[in-house]
Amino acid sequence: MLRLTGTLGQRQVAALALFMSRVAGWLYVACAVMIVFDVVARNIFNFSTQATVELSGYALGCGIAWGLAGAFVARMHVRVDMLLEKLPRFPRAWLHLMALTLLMGFLIMITYGAFALAYDSWELDAHDMSALRIPLWLPQAIFGLGIFVFLVAILLALSDVIGHLSRGDIDAVNLQMRQKSAAEEAAEAIEASHSVQNPSTKDPAC
Repeated sequence: MLRLTGTLGQRQVAALALFMSRVAGWLYVACAVMIVFDVVARNIFNFSTQATVELSGYALGCGIAWGLAGAFVARMHVRVDMLLEKLPRFPRAWLHLMALTLLMGFLIMITYGAFALAYDSWELDAHDMSALRIPLWLPQAIFGLGIFVFLVAILLALSDVIGHLSRGDIDAVNLQMRQKSAAEEAAEAIEASHSVQNPSTKDPAC
């Protein structure tokens, strides 16, 4: 897991990010259930909820946004780092800094755009076209919240990296930002299977 555990605030953000990723997973389950129900209802009972398309779209969009921070904290994002791992440790650390800085700038724009869109929808009292007439600002704000938490996680990681670089601790940067090894992924899979078999077992603090 990414080492966002230095302070109480970092631990809280990491815990929130992982909680949101679990919520995102359940949103996908709910999305699948809604689609299956609607297909069965249409073909057997000639009945439709007339809202499945909109609700599944909201679930997919919000699920993606809410899963980003958790995937970052757990180091689960797909990264093409074949060239990066072959570089010497010094340029590798500074490339990690550059990547986090660029990602921070991009997320600031996305966060601003998401909340600006939600505010415009609230001000215009905009609703979707489904039978439920859901206010558009609600899913838009939920989406924006997921992006915002991802941004906070990036800022915390960026502050850690800058702190390590200011102290000349290059290896700490590379250790914190490196991709998971195959051995680590296998160990996590084994641990997860044990947790399913023994629900009372709690995850160790990272």
